[in-house]
Amino acid sequence: MPRMLTVKGNRRLRVAVVLPGWSPMRDLLFRQMACCPDIRLRVFFEKASIPDRPGWQVPGDTGYETVILNSITPIKGLPDKGLPLTLPGALRQFRPHAVVVTNLTEAVFVMAAALDTRLILWTGETRHILSQRAWPGLSRAIRPVILPRIHAMACYTRRTLAYLEKTCGVDRQTLFTVPQCVDNSFFSNKAEGKKTADFLAVGRLVPAKGLRRLIRALEALPGGQQPSLTIAGSGPLEKELRAMAKAAAGVRIVFAGQVPYERLPEVYRESRALVFPTLNDNWGFVVNEAMASGLPVLCSVFAGASQLVGEGQNGLLCNPMDEVRFVQSVSAMLDLRDRWPIMGANGQRRVCRDYTAKASAKAMLDGILKELSSK
Repeated sequence: MPRMLTVKGNRRLRVAVVLPGWSPMRDLLFRQMACCPDIRLRVFFEKASIPDRPGWQVPGDTGYETVILNSITPIKGLPDKGLPLTLPGALRQFRPHAVVVTNLTEAVFVMAAALDTRLILWTGETRHILSQRAWPGLSRAIRPVILPRIHAMACYTRRTLAYLEKTCGVDRQTLFTVPQCVDNSFFSNKAEGKKTADFLAVGRLVPAKGLRRLIRALEALPGGQQPSLTIAGSGPLEKELRAMAKAAAGVRIVFAGQVPYERLPEVYRESRALVFPTLNDNWGFVVNEAMASGLPVLCSVFAGASQLVGEGQNGLLCNPMDEVRFVQSVSAMLDLRDRWPIMGANGQRRVCRDYTAKASAKAMLDGILKELSSK
């Protein structure tokens, strides 16, 4: 864990993190951070649960302090977007030495608290910083005002770091990367299941996940390559995707529906490889989950998690925006079918070695302490 830092005679560093909602991946990181005896961690959640993620709600016993904020919906028709109006008061009560936020909207409300604190943006964006994409005009308006007032940025990927430095002009000394992790043991310590599908796709059934392109690519494969696909997830495109799957000649596609988090290891174990054809994902935790489960991965270059993939070692990269090349990538992955077990084992070793909660917590706390030391 990070070195000790004394802050004005108080030997416990107060760290606040602000998030839209709870997730098992973030919970893992926070529990590890809270293990550091020199840290007092308090996580502020804008909502107690996430509507489209069954079971994702703040548990009673987290191992770290939690506060659920009362957010309101400022715009009719956007039930999933709220403003954390109670955040400034809650922060003034805690008096943190550092506050970590995940979007610029949260940053505005942290600034409204008028505290002597260090503000850190935790982001995976490579094209724009504001994750509240419902308000792109607001993003353009507040970005030049807010970014200079952020003291440091914790980046999901090397690509994010390079974008912030070279495109946004952020000082390299204020940037650091934090490995994105899942509970590797939860996915790796499971008995091998009966394989029922060649490919598995996991995620919400929305346009950005690229599943329309995936079904078309499978249908366009050369003769003799007729893989099976399991799609795990739900969303507004389900009816359309089912119709596409029914019409796709020579391809067997099964819809598993929304799978509870506790059953995900079983779903991975019943498949031979993961395909992640996303058109835009800051990270993509399904790649970590699949690798921890011992599966090779065909991963979109538009996913932050693409940095986990070593071409031919634990998977392949693909560009789902280029239909011809995407078909070629799917075909190439199928041609490597005999090597999938070796590729899966390579991926499992990588995430279990480098992308762990311990590594993530150390990187986050080291970055925070470095920023406080420069104060």
